[in-house]
Amino acid sequence: MRPLSSVFSRSRERFRNAVGAYMLGVSRDVPGSHPASFRRALRSTTGMTRWLDEFPAWLNPAEPWIASLRALYERPQTYPGSVSPQAGLLLHALVQNIAPRTVVETGTYLSVSTHWIAAALRSLAPGAHLWSFDTFDALEWKHPGALAALGAPSQRAFVEGALGRAGLREIVTLTAGDSSAGIAAAPLRECGVQLAFLDADHTPAGVTRDLRAVEPWLDIGGYLVLHDTNPASGHEGPRYVLDNLSAIAAGRYEVVEYCTMPLDFGMAVLRRVG
Repeated sequence: MRPLSSVFSRSRERFRNAVGAYMLGVSRDVPGSHPASFRRALRSTTGMTRWLDEFPAWLNPAEPWIASLRALYERPQTYPGSVSPQAGLLLHALVQNIAPRTVVETGTYLSVSTHWIAAALRSLAPGAHLWSFDTFDALEWKHPGALAALGAPSQRAFVEGALGRAGLREIVTLTAGDSSAGIAAAPLRECGVQLAFLDADHTPAGVTRDLRAVEPWLDIGGYLVLHDTNPASGHEGPRYVLDNLSAIAAGRYEVVEYCTMPLDFGMAVLRRVG
């Protein structure tokens, strides 16, 4: 495993190159509005009802985690609330290239992004771990009757079962409740956090709370990933945090924004530099 010091000392140019193959985007130090040119790059998604249509055919379903992930994408409840396969590939690649010891995820939902992140962690040296936080109640209010259709007694039980079938359960700690409170109570001081994916409460106050909760443990050189940064996604919080980052965050960050395919919900990758 590469020393973390070498990973975190990558130049801005190497960072851009590492994610460039997976995105259309710009890098800048001061966030602004979501570029209109991104939206023009997207193709039509008329008639789409599930992410499975976008699942890469070259991913080997003989791998348990890929089979489990594909089964999640088959379910209509993961569309469009879970990350698309294209966005998942980016998360997976970021984790593999950053090689973090500890990752924080807010917004487990049905564990699609959890699968992508945890599978990448498992490919690294032993000991890497994902802490995932969720209220585990969104499924029923988004999709009434969904638990019965899934054959699960609770959303958390469904997630635990999916991660177990994927062979990923042992490297993921699931914590129920408010994500910012859960992060504050988690034993993250000793290990630090090298990557955090914030995708829970999408209100301005909610994203701000999660960022401020994880930031004391986020290493210099560590990364934050925000989902749904395009206001057209219907969410205001991620965009608000980006546009007010210097006032909200205690640290200094380099920011890369990019569109997500095939629906432009937007993502941003922030690298802490101070």
